Amino acid sequence: MKGLIRVFVIAFSFIFVISCQKEETAKSEIFYGYAYAPLKVGQEQIFKIDSIIFNEFTAQKDTLVLFQKRTLIDSFTSEDGHLIYRLKIEERFSDSLPWREKRMDKLFRNDICFELTTDNIPKIALVFPISNNISWNANVLNTEAEQQYTYKNVNQSFFFNGKNYDSTLTVVQMQEENLIEKHYTTERYANNLGLFFRKDINLRTTFDGDTISGYICQWTLLD
Repeated sequence: MKGLIRVFVIAFSFIFVISCQKEETAKSEIFYGYAYAPLKVGQEQIFKIDSIIFNEFTAQKDTLVLFQKRTLIDSFTSEDGHLIYRLKIEERFSDSLPWREKRMDKLFRNDICFELTTDNIPKIALVFPISNNISWNANVLNTEAEQQYTYKNVNQSFFFNGKNYDSTLTVVQMQEENLIEKHYTTERYANNLGLFFRKDINLRTTFDGDTISGYICQWTLLD
């Protein structure tokens, strides 16, 4: 019953109806976009995370480099019959240092959505079928405030960091700006690869546009 309730909650939170009826016809992976969230035990990704931090008190701009390894270590069946994958997150500040485990996330994908759970807080990272300008509330399964995610540039090629990705999509998670603040978060996914790029901008500025405090953080897939 719990699993059925979850499906209905997600489905009715979308702007339009997504897979509300169960059809016997075969689903096209290219159309639905499941390959943008591949799940297989043993998958491993290493990201380089470059951050620029603006200190309001010292008026200094600092840089920080962090490496993060994300490994699907195993899977299990939940009480409501869902196949859940465990994602181990490890971090280090340089290649010469050992990896240190930071946390264990959970991933779940069905015909309707791709769900990421961090610190027991589930978020809807992707919805299916994938198409331009679709929006959904990523926090529909938790108690946090509503946050609308939107698809852009679906199934577009993208050249980045010396690599050409044939089929990618962009998820705009946040895009808010006024005279003294700028908040912007976007992720890029590649077909059969998953997440390969993320950028966070969270800045407070003067009316003239000079940055007072905040940060800019960019994730780049290395391996």
